[in-house]
Amino acid sequence: MLRDNGSIWKGVVWPGVTAFPDWFAENVTRYWDNEFSVFFSADDGVDIDGLWIDMNEPSNFPCLFPCDDPDLSAHGFPPEPPPLRSPPRQLPGFSCDFQPPGTCDRRAPDPPARGPDAGPAAALERPSAHHPPPDEPGRRRGLPGRDLLYPRYAIRNANSQQIDAAGRDHGGISNGTVNTDVRHQNGLAMYDTHNLYGTMMSSASRRALLRRRPAARPVVVTRSTFAGAGAHVGHWLGDNESTWPHYRRSVAGVLAFAALFQVPLVGADVCGFAGDADDVLCARWAVLGAFQPFYRSHNDRGARAQELYRRPAVAAAARRAAAWRHRLLDYLYTALHAQAETGTPLVQPVWFLYPHDRATWPLDLQYFLGPSLLVAPVTTAAAAAVDVYLPEDVFYDWHTGARVLGSGAPVRVPAAPPRDIALFVRGGSVLPLRLGAAMTTAALRTRDFELLVAPDAEGRARGALYLDDGDGLVQRRGVTEVEFEYADGVLTASGAFGYETGVKIARVTVLGLEWAMDLEVDGSAGEARLHGTEQRVVSVDEETGSVSFAVQLALTEEFRIELLI
Repeated sequence: MLRDNGSIWKGVVWPGVTAFPDWFAENVTRYWDNEFSVFFSADDGVDIDGLWIDMNEPSNFPCLFPCDDPDLSAHGFPPEPPPLRSPPRQLPGFSCDFQPPGTCDRRAPDPPARGPDAGPAAALERPSAHHPPPDEPGRRRGLPGRDLLYPRYAIRNANSQQIDAAGRDHGGISNGTVNTDVRHQNGLAMYDTHNLYGTMMSSASRRALLRRRPAARPVVVTRSTFAGAGAHVGHWLGDNESTWPHYRRSVAGVLAFAALFQVPLVGADVCGFAGDADDVLCARWAVLGAFQPFYRSHNDRGARAQELYRRPAVAAAARRAAAWRHRLLDYLYTALHAQAETGTPLVQPVWFLYPHDRATWPLDLQYFLGPSLLVAPVTTAAAAAVDVYLPEDVFYDWHTGARVLGSGAPVRVPAAPPRDIALFVRGGSVLPLRLGAAMTTAALRTRDFELLVAPDAEGRARGALYLDDGDGLVQRRGVTEVEFEYADGVLTASGAFGYETGVKIARVTVLGLEWAMDLEVDGSAGEARLHGTEQRVVSVDEETGSVSFAVQLALTEEFRIELLI
């Protein structure tokens, strides 16, 4: 972006003095794609699989308004790097230019020569990038006669340093960002386009990743978003604080972005970004984060280290929750596919499923993850229980399998250890679960499935499973889309079976069976417990009515099994 005299407008961010691409410029796509192909070259650059974009509001510090001398303001930016490990180790996937000294035994080749339009100066200082004449027809540049730096109705920019006698923020609304009177190549002012900047940057980055590696599905997570961003990128909720209010606020933020703003891949910095989270808060958050779409821990430099493995109590809670999340990943993936196809949100307010229950309308601290799993976290430091509102319906405790009849009133659920969280399976659901967790998603995809059947009041249940290769935009290996139905003791699967998984459904667990007490566990192969198959009952919980059957059902064709004894 350019100043009135045609020079590049510069600010200061973590890397130091920074120029900000003009996403309305004619050649910005060519410039940005070239930057990706060079810097992220698989041969001699930083070979990446995804992108996390920060500070793209755009942010500018510490060069305060009017930021006339960014070089002088850039003292200490970029900051000094942390000390090297002793001994230093090589970073996988990075070229020699990015390796610690002494860890590479060859020099990286020079980067490919750039074309005349590839560099920042060429992209931003070409004559065509200057502002169009004010009277050029067909240009819409906003209403005339406005004060773009000190608008009459100014927001209270938190980055402003003081408020003058007239009540206007010193620095107007430009402090901490690009000056709002800067013009794009097409004549639009930053004042009118500011909120679009982050989405335009992240969407352009996704396109650049696709051009760099067309066969791979790009993953981009960005801090700044605008309407429509969810079609291209994910979002995390920004620099939150390590406090209980921000822990609670993360639930509302995830609900808003996933359900209302249609940005499905969303989450918060687990344990908080700014400040120090104690062990209880961090453990609770590690569990809550496992039941949100985007799950990661990240915090500010200088704050107490909070990688989830560092503290025993947090590590125990995180391992338990992550194992549940791994078992549920295909259920979540199926719900993400549904949101991409129909807009049905992965994270749903309770009122989305129970719109006629007025008591669900204000609920903002519990939600459904997908269509079947109700999540209700502990929300205060000293709480030993959580009150979960259950609409008039059938539910099942995730942890025990016990049947719970909702009556349109809160149910108190003990949750004393920090690793606990209240989870309920909605009656009428069939959940596809992996049999156990794994260290990577690649390893997880080799695990067999369990179908968890949670009948409703009429003894019926439905569910779905969507599978593809998890990587490409074009599914050359096909897809599998299965609909499961359970009624009168019969479980059926129908749909398309185009993706060869190499795994099978190895277990079916039905909850709430009144006749479970009449069954005996028989581990011998060939016991005729399922009509039409040679399978066996492997576990029975007489108290909850939970019965598990060992089966051998390949995900290659439709099937029908009778779970009648």
